[in-house]
Amino acid sequence: MQNDFYMLFEDKFRGSKEEIKKRLSVYLPCVNYLKEIDSNAFALDLGCGRGEWLELLIENNWKVLGIDFNDEMIKECSKKNIPAMCGDAIKYLEKKEEASVSLISGFHLAEHLEFDNLLCLIRNAYRVLRPGGILILETPNPENILVSTYTFYLDPSHNNPIPPVLLQFITENSGFIKNEIVRLNSIELKDEGDLLSRQLMNYNGANRDYSIIAQKGFDDMRYDKCLELINKKPPALDLLLEKVGIKDLKFRNMDAQIQGMNAQIQGMNAQIEKKNNWSIKKFLNLLRNK
Repeated sequence: MQNDFYMLFEDKFRGSKEEIKKRLSVYLPCVNYLKEIDSNAFALDLGCGRGEWLELLIENNWKVLGIDFNDEMIKECSKKNIPAMCGDAIKYLEKKEEASVSLISGFHLAEHLEFDNLLCLIRNAYRVLRPGGILILETPNPENILVSTYTFYLDPSHNNPIPPVLLQFITENSGFIKNEIVRLNSIELKDEGDLLSRQLMNYNGANRDYSIIAQKGFDDMRYDKCLELINKKPPALDLLLEKVGIKDLKFRNMDAQIQGMNAQIQGMNAQIEKKNNWSIKKFLNLLRNK
């Protein structure tokens, strides 16, 4: 795929730089606390794209470097004096010295990789991170029906959607001691229309993205607080269940009506069976009398 084409694609479908920076700011309380502990904190952003996350980190006094294979993206970073280099993120990690980085991130990178490459990236990230260091991987959320059936495939360079529990298992298996799923970017849940319409509407809008935030083991217990600072609002899917699931009064009333109808039908079947049995017996008696 031509690099200039993908740059234009990102501009049209990814969202404005200001919008992306606003979405990414959810991670700042966690990573800034990490920087307070690590006086020489350094962040590496893999697949850095136009540099929104790097710019946000620089504004919060982080030392940073971005890696992206698309030279058009690197040019965009250079326009804002954002440190970034053109190259292969996995190869760069493989050559990076052990325990040398405080924060490694990859926003909408994982879904572009073959499984073996994803596994290689995460295991090398674990090696390169310092004790207490954090890995953030954000990716489209296939729990959202619209994402898993439509919007994921808008990007021709996407490989496969990754279920949250699978990505969480990979980080656990790679040695990370904390592995949080954080569901993100939900639209406002609606209470309009009938039950089925609301369910479909809300499943289509709930948590379009999610991230795995994984932390390497540590001895300094100050690091224990990092993941607690992520803004974990109730996941939209949980809110959906609360709004249109078992707790929905209309749903409960509907369920009670269905149960009542089932009881009536069972009663009618019993009466029909009783009547049929009486008719059969009467017919047999008539035959015997003949």
